[in-house]
Amino acid sequence: MKKYLILIAITIFLIGCNKREPKPLKAAKPNAQKLLKPGEWISEIDSMSGISIREDRLAFFKDMKFTSDKVYEYELIDSVYISSNTENKVGEYLTIHKPKDTLRYKIISKSENSLTLKIGNQNETFNIKRKP
Repeated sequence: MKKYLILIAITIFLIGCNKREPKPLKAAKPNAQKLLKPGEWISEIDSMSGISIREDRLAFFKDMKFTSDKVYEYELIDSVYISSNTENKVGEYLTIHKPKDTLRYKIISKSENSLTLKIGNQNETFNIKRKP
C-alpha cells in the first residue's frame, strides 16, 4: 500500500514537472493588404447606405449622405495567435478611429469587389459601385 502511495506521489510530481507549451499569445498586427479599394461600397441591405473610401479614410453613409464628423481613418488588422515560432491568423478586423473614438468590425469575408462585416449581431455585405 505504501509503495502504491509513493508511486502515485512520484507520478503526480513528474507530471507536474513536465514542461508545458506556453499559452499562445493573442496579438493584433497590420494586415498585409493595408487599404481597401477606393470608391463607394453599397450595402446589399439598403442601396442608399454604404461606405465611402478614399485613401486611408472612410465614412459610413445613409441616404447617400454623410457629414465630416462621420469620416474616420481606418486600417485593416489581423488577429493572430503567436506560440513558439508560429503565427496563426484567427481573424481580420476593420478598425476605424478618430482622436477620441475607435470602432472595430470583424471582417467575415472580403474580395476586391465585396466586403462583409459583422455589424452588431448581423452580417452586412457591401459591394463596390461599378463606374458606368
